Amino acid sequence: MVVDKLDIMFAALSDPTRRAMIEQLSRGPASVHVLTEPFALSQQMISKHVAYLVRARIVIKTKRGRESVCTLRPEAIKTVSDWAIRYRRFWEERFDRLDAVVKQMKKRRLEMTKNKVDQAERMVITRIFDAPRALVWKAWTDPKYVMQWWGPKGFTSPVCKIDFRVGGKFLCCMRSPDGQEGWNGGEYHEIVLHEKIVYSMYFPDSEGNKIDPAELGIEHEAIDAARDAVIFEDFGNGQTKVTLIGNETMENAKNSGQLEGWNEILDKVAAVVAGLAQAK
Repeated sequence: MVVDKLDIMFAALSDPTRRAMIEQLSRGPASVHVLTEPFALSQQMISKHVAYLVRARIVIKTKRGRESVCTLRPEAIKTVSDWAIRYRRFWEERFDRLDAVVKQMKKRRLEMTKNKVDQAERMVITRIFDAPRALVWKAWTDPKYVMQWWGPKGFTSPVCKIDFRVGGKFLCCMRSPDGQEGWNGGEYHEIVLHEKIVYSMYFPDSEGNKIDPAELGIEHEAIDAARDAVIFEDFGNGQTKVTLIGNETMENAKNSGQLEGWNEILDKVAAVVAGLAQAK
């Protein structure tokens, strides 16, 4: 439906970082690396913005050798412009004023879909580790080991603080290969020893204070009232099955890069677990 396409386009245009990227692309195609340069954001964050623009069909991303090149689709902007002209009496203010309208649209969609998101639609990742459950649990909960795997491939974690108890919080720094730093925080809601961890995550500053994702140029599409969970199961033969359940849909996780990022993180967890198993 046209309205659905406009909802997605307006949501994409409501973000100042994405509008700046569109302005840059209006001067010609650019690689993701070039798009990253004007912003104090990591390439991973820029890739998430690009994925949102691609999903809105405002930008086309193609491969040229080893680089991903982004090209603006003028016809997409024309679609928005044509709609705005029809209702220009409502849109005489700058595009920034569309934020309130987009929030209303999102609120209505959330109200319509509330409690209808099935567990199967959530991001679910499983991994089998060649180590007993207690060892995998240790690698997942001890900050000195978490620092070794926190963040996707190529990222490091120079700081990780964990108050591992119900009501306790964690704060980890994620440093990209180019030196950009981002912080992840969360709170533990349920802990069953060697079996389950339920927690919620948020974007903090370096002191652990919560930050609105919009201030970081991030479109965070979490499922309403959903929490992240990690399940640890004895898989037999000294192996452990870990199931990670995210707080967003699998589709959003694929589009935002969360799915790819978590798979890379689990690869790093496997390396840490293997090292612990070998040291026993």
